[in-house]
Formats: sequence, C-alpha cells, structure tokens
Amino acid sequence: MTLSAILAYLSSVQLNIQSFQGSANNKFFLTKRHDDSSWELPGGWAEVGEGPREALQREIEEETSLSIEAGPLIEVFHRLPDSTG
Repeated sequence: MTLSAILAYLSSVQLNIQSFQGSANNKFFLTKRHDDSSWELPGGWAEVGEGPREALQREIEEETSLSIEAGPLIEVFHRLPDSTG
C-alpha cells in the first residue's frame, strides 16, 4: 500500500457518537431529524482531534441546547470498509 493510499484511508475515518439517556421513571431522550422526520438517539460526528465524550457533549448542546456531562463510555462498535473495494 502506498503512502498516498494510507493517507487517503486515514482521512476517511470518521467517529460517530450516539447517546442513550434514560431516567429513573423509564423515559429516554430522542431527537427528531430535520431531513426525514425520523426519531433517533442524540449524537453525531466527532470533529478532528475531539474525543467521544467531548463530541457527545458538543453534539447534544448543538441539537438540544442542553449542557450535559457525558457519563462513562458503555460500548464501542466499529465498522471497517469493505476490503473488496
């Protein structure tokens, strides 16, 4: 693999974060998308150099105007590009 191919791959890596916020009375928080009106967990894409907690706090504030302190990271899922092309 060439250096330019490695750099192209690394520049395409993105971190998407989502948040599940439950409450003591079994309610949870969803946001409504503007593009297709579907409901989803709040979150979004991390910016370059931003960690998951910081990205989540920023995204929730951008989407809801709520300022939160992110709790512990529960799970990490990854999806690699298809190696067949």
